[in-house]
Amino acid sequence: EAHAGAVQELRASHAAAVDAMEEAAAQSARAAADAQAAHVAAVQAMEEAHDGAVETLQAAHAEEVTEVEARAAEDAASHAEALRAMEEAHAGAVQELRASHAAAVDAMEEAAAQSARAAADAQAAHVAAVQAMEEAHDGAVETLQAAHAEEVTEVEARAAEDAASHAEALRAMEEAHAGAV
Repeated sequence: EAHAGAVQELRASHAAAVDAMEEAAAQSARAAADAQAAHVAAVQAMEEAHDGAVETLQAAHAEEVTEVEARAAEDAASHAEALRAMEEAHAGAVQELRASHAAAVDAMEEAAAQSARAAADAQAAHVAAVQAMEEAHDGAVETLQAAHAEEVTEVEARAAEDAASHAEALRAMEEAHAGAV
């Protein structure tokens, strides 16, 4: 019964360790999925910001062209001045767009680096959990084996004592029987 109880406790401990390992693996998978989703969201946000900046620049450029063309019909000198102003505004807008794009790329790369770090941390946690489970399992097996060996030794000792006592009782009974005869 003690041996069966110890085996049952070992199985329960092993099942708990397996559950803990599986939970750690699930957390690692969730962390990796979260990091991947954050990276995708960062890339999408960068693309949307870039597209929006391009659309805004195109709309402003079209509006400037329309206004310049209307003024050009009235005054060629005014048209030339407006054209220079438009080119300067366009150059500034392009420069701002490049700066915004570079910042978005930096943010995406930082998000990717954070994702990689999170995945590495999750992997390390998973490895540690598996190692802890294996150590706990080995310790439980060693404890059970020691307890079982001790129980077997005690049982064998009691069996030897019982055999000696039985032989002694048998001799006494045989002597009494012989005396009675």
